[in-house]
Amino acid sequence: MKRSTLLIPLILFAALMGATFLVEQTDTRAQRTKERLDTFYKLSTIQSRFENALGNKLNTVRGIKAAVASNPDINRQEFDTLTRSLTFGQKGIQGVILAQGSTIIHAYPTSLRVALVGTDVHKGLSGIRAEIIENSIARRGIYLAGPTSVGQNQTGIVAAAPIFLHQKGRIDAGPFWGTVAMIVDPDPLFMEAGLSDYPSLQKVVKAPSPEEGWQVVTGNLSVFDHDPVIINMLLPQGYWMLAAAPYDGWSHSPYCPFILGAGATLALLFALTVWFTLHQMQARALAREEYMHLVHQARSLILRLETDGTIAFINEYALSFYGLEKESVVGKPVMGTLIPSLSVDGTNQAAQIEKMLRSPASAPEYELQSVRENGEIVWISWSNRPSLDTRGRFRTILCVGTDMTRRRHMEEALRKSESKYRLITENVTDIIWGLDANMRFTYVSPSDYRLRGFDMMEVLNRPLWDFVAPGSRPTLLKVMTDLENNIQNKQQTNELLTLDLEIKCKDESTVWVEMRATVLYNEDGEMVGMQGVSRDISDMRRAEALREDMERMARHDLKTPLGAVIGLPDEVIRLGNLSPKQTEMVKVIRKAGESMLELINRSLDLYKMETGTYELSPEKMDLLHLLEQIRGEVRPMLRAKNVSIGVTAPESEPVFLVMGEYALMHAMLSNMVKNAIEAAPEDTAVQVKLSRNHAVSIAVHNQGSVPPELRDTFFDKYAKASSSKGSGLGTYSVRLIARTHGGDAWLDTSLPGETVVTVVLPAK
Repeated sequence: MKRSTLLIPLILFAALMGATFLVEQTDTRAQRTKERLDTFYKLSTIQSRFENALGNKLNTVRGIKAAVASNPDINRQEFDTLTRSLTFGQKGIQGVILAQGSTIIHAYPTSLRVALVGTDVHKGLSGIRAEIIENSIARRGIYLAGPTSVGQNQTGIVAAAPIFLHQKGRIDAGPFWGTVAMIVDPDPLFMEAGLSDYPSLQKVVKAPSPEEGWQVVTGNLSVFDHDPVIINMLLPQGYWMLAAAPYDGWSHSPYCPFILGAGATLALLFALTVWFTLHQMQARALAREEYMHLVHQARSLILRLETDGTIAFINEYALSFYGLEKESVVGKPVMGTLIPSLSVDGTNQAAQIEKMLRSPASAPEYELQSVRENGEIVWISWSNRPSLDTRGRFRTILCVGTDMTRRRHMEEALRKSESKYRLITENVTDIIWGLDANMRFTYVSPSDYRLRGFDMMEVLNRPLWDFVAPGSRPTLLKVMTDLENNIQNKQQTNELLTLDLEIKCKDESTVWVEMRATVLYNEDGEMVGMQGVSRDISDMRRAEALREDMERMARHDLKTPLGAVIGLPDEVIRLGNLSPKQTEMVKVIRKAGESMLELINRSLDLYKMETGTYELSPEKMDLLHLLEQIRGEVRPMLRAKNVSIGVTAPESEPVFLVMGEYALMHAMLSNMVKNAIEAAPEDTAVQVKLSRNHAVSIAVHNQGSVPPELRDTFFDKYAKASSSKGSGLGTYSVRLIARTHGGDAWLDTSLPGETVVTVVLPAK
């Protein structure tokens, strides 16, 4: 058996491969027959065009012959006119000669007439040999010869026809008068015949030769080394031979690789199938032994039950698991032997077994309680599959059991833990919630009902967006956009997300909450949801709003006494009786009042910009001039830190014009430059770069990096470093003024140890 499993497939493989080669050879012969037939059709086209082209030229000889036979006294002018009309539009006719007897009397064109008229036809033109004339006379028709030398290193095909005079109304019945001969250049003739067509074929034309048998008219004799297709081109006195073959030789079948590949594959597959079948027959007995070994050693409880519930088979692992002997189990009912009728909690397990025995398909899986020999209670998950005989009748039941005792204990522990967790979540004042990957609520604690009035079922499976007030949606949108970008860039955000949102209540009111959330990821780094806690901060927000309202009212009320501080110094100076020092002091008081009024107005402007009520009054201004003015204002700061400031702008714009409100633009640029000088180390430089493309860009670059804890809140209100002495409104006002002008501002800290603050404004 072992030798046959190798020998028989090899014999079959060899036989199938032989058949494959025969099929390939047959297809190749069919392909070559088709290719030769195609070549024959192409040569037939060339043959037809050659015979038509040659016939057109021979008609010239026939026409001259007929004209001279009717008018033997034709003069030179009549001959030239006749020849010119007959050869009009034809290519390759080198000349026409008319000889009376053996003397040339007329020739066309003029160059031949000058050289040949009056000479002997056999001597005047070397190509017209005596045998051509004699053969034409003997045939009493046109005789074609050549290509042959016609003098002056020229080669031509010579066509000669004898002229017999007409007599008594009968054509060519009179005596011999002379000969008309025509010399044809072969190259235009073959070009007209299309011999240069079909470049994939190499072609040769042979003509009969009295001396050599056959001579090459055009082409290469090597064509005959490739079993060419041959066709005859008819002439007045015989034929020329035209042969052609592909340059690359006759091709094989295009399906040759497929036939050989498919044949080899099928032969191999068939041989392997036979080998596999034989091998399976050989290995079945071993597999049966291995299967039984696997069944007995598997880490599962395997039983086979008869239809009445009697144990027909039990594997060794099941025996060791229960601590029983085979003799005490096989042939005994499963109920009472391995599975008790009632579980410890009183479940009727006997009813489940009886149901399974009646209809195994109705109970493919179930969990039952068992008791080991040592009295230990275990839980077994049973999978049942009926076994049918060849007639489809129910015969036995295969049962596979898995020990689920540990899982049961874990589930019980988890249930207790979940009970404790639920107790915490249902009584905490903060809202505990969960979202899926589509930002839909999967859980919300009962405290949400106490805060917003929504029942849990009114919130579950609804998106977070449904509950966010319009004013807070941009904040949430920005956070989610940044999160999606990080996920697309394979950057997991493990930080705790914190944001303040105004959310809707059921009674259509709103509350402010501080949301702290953690993003959940799967093993592939994809977001699967969020978990977080929300805390009511409405009172804190109202307190902040109240503080801001009080600040605005205080700023407004301060403007009234400032009127006296600003106006009375001028009145005191006008009254006179002041020393120069007193006058200077009064002016200082007025200047201080004006500065304080400017600060109050600017604070009120910021409030209007925050609320979107500021009315912008833009005008054209030169940023270069404005920056030069600011450079003068910050000169003491530059001198104190030994910092230089440079401004670059496009060379094509000596005046860098933009549209903006002068006071706001001055405040924005002044804040940007002052912040850069304050942050720059000593003995460094601050660079201001102006550019214009689709928008106006103002970039302020300085050495020194922004502290990491300040980068996310760089443009927030009152945000500042712990070492800063400012109010935290400088960068806030920069972005606010930029957005008021229809632009924006952002921070770039990608270069280590450097900071770039960029403002982009509309180009117009």
